[in-house]
Amino acid sequence: MPVRESYAEGAPSWVDLSTADVEGAMAFYSALFGWSWEQNETGESGSYYYVASLNGHAAAGLHHQHQEQVDMGVLPTWNLHLNVADVDATMRKVEANGGSVLAPAFDVMDAGRLGVAAEPSGAVVCFWQAGARIGAGVVDEPGAYCWADLVTPDPKGAVEFFTEVVGMGHGTHEMPGLGLVDFLKVGDDDVAAIVLPPTEGIPPHWQTNFTVADCDATSAQIKELGGAIIVEPFDIPPGRLAVATDPSGGEFAIIELAEMH
Repeated sequence: MPVRESYAEGAPSWVDLSTADVEGAMAFYSALFGWSWEQNETGESGSYYYVASLNGHAAAGLHHQHQEQVDMGVLPTWNLHLNVADVDATMRKVEANGGSVLAPAFDVMDAGRLGVAAEPSGAVVCFWQAGARIGAGVVDEPGAYCWADLVTPDPKGAVEFFTEVVGMGHGTHEMPGLGLVDFLKVGDDDVAAIVLPPTEGIPPHWQTNFTVADCDATSAQIKELGGAIIVEPFDIPPGRLAVATDPSGGEFAIIELAEMH
């Protein structure tokens, strides 16, 4: 199992779901990925944060969506967190490089320190300065996070932003059907792709990808559990991919990695 004990600057270190239906989401993702849940105090009365574990290691988080977002019809969202050594300094860099600070850095009990921002085109990203919690303890395993795609109409602007703010590198790869695609790198590793919106009207956002052992079987299971498949399974160079929504409409992707076979 690919267990993690630390993350480099700029590396994706955590994902969590903001949803109005916490109980429904916990039931859905437990059945789908084999997660178990732990309830954590947030320091606010009646407010909790839930941590999903996979084989004893933290895999993802879950929290209540703000009521104003629910009232506005905002769908549940998987949020990507990038690891940083100094989140306060990072938030200053966000503003200096054309991004927007949505939530200034604040302490999350003893777990760490969090800031929420939007890159210049509007895709929301979280920056995490680890304390007692580094982020995910397991990745690249069936049921765990493995990859992120930034959907934006301005790949060049996104590359410049993340290079300046968290020191990410940049590379390109030829992808079937997509042409030359930009990738964000941490050290020598590709950690995220930057892709254009497939159709008009799709706002900039991050797509969270989870590893599965069998993409087609998991797609069928998603439907049985009340979710939906919005992009049916198809082959890509790393394996086989599908895009889904949970029963409340939260979008995520699943990928069966060829190297696992």
